[in-house]
Amino acid sequence: MGEVAVARLRLRSPPDQARMAAHRVEDALRLAPDEPERLLLIRRLALGRIAADARPQRWHDRAARALADQGAHAVHGADSSAAAAGAVWFRSAAEARAILLRELAAGRRPTGWFWRLAVPDWDGGLLDVWLHRWIARARGDPRAEAALARAVIAVAEAGHLPALVRATPFDLAASASAASPGGAQPAEIENPTSTTVKLDDFTSPAAPAIARAEASVARLSLAARGAAMMSLARLPRGSGGARWLARMALLAGAPELAFLGEALEAAAEALTWIAHTPAPTTAKPPERSVARGPASDGERSPSPGQPDAPAAVETAGVAQLEGQPISPEPPATPRWADPAPALQPWVEQTSRVAGVFLLIRALARLGLPEWLADRPDLAADGFARALLHTIAARMGAPPDDPALAILARDAPLAWASDLTAWRVGLDRWLRRTARIRLADVVRRRGALLVHEDVVEARFRLALAEVRLRRRALDLDPHWTPWLGLSVRYHYRDEPLR
Repeated sequence: MGEVAVARLRLRSPPDQARMAAHRVEDALRLAPDEPERLLLIRRLALGRIAADARPQRWHDRAARALADQGAHAVHGADSSAAAAGAVWFRSAAEARAILLRELAAGRRPTGWFWRLAVPDWDGGLLDVWLHRWIARARGDPRAEAALARAVIAVAEAGHLPALVRATPFDLAASASAASPGGAQPAEIENPTSTTVKLDDFTSPAAPAIARAEASVARLSLAARGAAMMSLARLPRGSGGARWLARMALLAGAPELAFLGEALEAAAEALTWIAHTPAPTTAKPPERSVARGPASDGERSPSPGQPDAPAAVETAGVAQLEGQPISPEPPATPRWADPAPALQPWVEQTSRVAGVFLLIRALARLGLPEWLADRPDLAADGFARALLHTIAARMGAPPDDPALAILARDAPLAWASDLTAWRVGLDRWLRRTARIRLADVVRRRGALLVHEDVVEARFRLALAEVRLRRRALDLDPHWTPWLGLSVRYHYRDEPLR
């Protein structure tokens, strides 16, 4: 059931029936057919003439037809013709905010009629004023902060991150004030906007925090990652702007970090350290071997006081003279791997194990959120997604199944015993509580529709499970902080649009 907000309602009705008519209109709009999560903005919706005392079903049918007609002709908010359209849609309120942020960062001022409705807290002002308000509003709300992070990364992909960084409500030009525990002086910064930063006095973050930061940022696209790391490298390490930008990059890649304060802060510090630390490279081998015969005319013999060449170079030269193959230089190990191919957004894809998303409420009742709260390191490394990923893979999901791509978290070997315990315990709990096996829940074919942190799982009406319904295990979990996803269930035979 969606949310409906009516800015202005005009009714021609007898005074004694006006209140009932207004209630019927709002109720009919709210009970319109369930569709995928999206934001639909309508300039004018005419329901026609209808008796105030008509049966509620008649009001519902009239509202459903009017909404369906407007939705069929709606224009996306990013389209150039949206300002002249009678109906505009966004995939979500978060997408509307992200597009508005991108437009303001690019130096454009949107003037469409729908922007004030889509983003109520934007009063048409400049970027810095609204961004300050958005950051303050998102503080303390994990999902709102994750949505802000995705919007910042979308701006980075569009190439406007420098303008956004300049508008952040922090003193970005402040020099870094961090000092090593031994009492060393703070790092010297010649120019706050350059990369000339002395990092010798900085203490390296812990290895787990560095690994967590690398794994989280690796989920971003190459363009977004490059823009974020370049901007981080230009900001003074330890400044408010650097910490904020690192936090945004991490939350955009791993939104489940939003409810883990200490782990997120440690990873943000590690990411700023990575941005200011050159990646290790492999030394280039000598171009010429020293194991050779007498010097030719164009070559110079070593001087009497010159040290000898390393033994490894001599060995390589001898092997080359003897005609033996020389192993090529090993490539430098990348700091992080390329991101996995993203799913095509808002296109239904069939999954053999779509039922794995029906386990969210069962895991919550079994105590997984509390268990993760006591183990923040596991939670920060994505144990919840790894658990669902492992269950789906064990139940026969093919490697290209969209459910695995959504979860996208292979479990390390160190988690094997905990993953097994939770999987076996969940199976026993379902058998005892709902009289159903774990395999019967997971191996449920369905269609998955994904956009950002929203997952819409559609199952055919014939697959509705009464045993889950009796225990309220198939109610929409919506935003799940420990998973970093907002999940909704649909039981219908028609595809989601």
